[in-house]
Amino acid sequence: MRILPLAVFLLAVSLQAAEPSPSDPLWDGHESVAAYAQRAHLEATKTIDLGGGVTLELVLIPAGKFIMGTPEPEKPTITVFSAQVLIGIGAALALALLAYMLFRKRTGWLFSFSMRWLMAFSFACSIMVWGGTRWYLALVQNREYAAAMARYGAA
Repeated sequence: MRILPLAVFLLAVSLQAAEPSPSDPLWDGHESVAAYAQRAHLEATKTIDLGGGVTLELVLIPAGKFIMGTPEPEKPTITVFSAQVLIGIGAALALALLAYMLFRKRTGWLFSFSMRWLMAFSFACSIMVWGGTRWYLALVQNREYAAAMARYGAA
């Protein structure tokens, strides 16, 4: 366990982190890391002996190739509008089925609930429930996105 602080100290001393100055050439993405190291007058790899048979091998990361930091949070995938559309479709189907049943009763037919009608009505109601669930998930995702953006903006 004592080697870890020593390794961190040696790494910090040997590679003092600094912003790449304008004089440091940026990696163009087409050349190899070895060619970039030669052009930038740097070593491509460096090995540090930490003692006790432990070595630390450092590899050059070209300037401009690695950007440190947290990426911007992803936007929510579920929208409230899509949930409202599902609720509207389910409600329209359910109301159409109920209107059909009332129309049939008016013309003298008896109320007869067939399995087909019951399954269609259950399907229409399930679309409304699905829309309500998506609405809730959209609100949760929007809250999480707002909190993530606040953390991202503060960093």
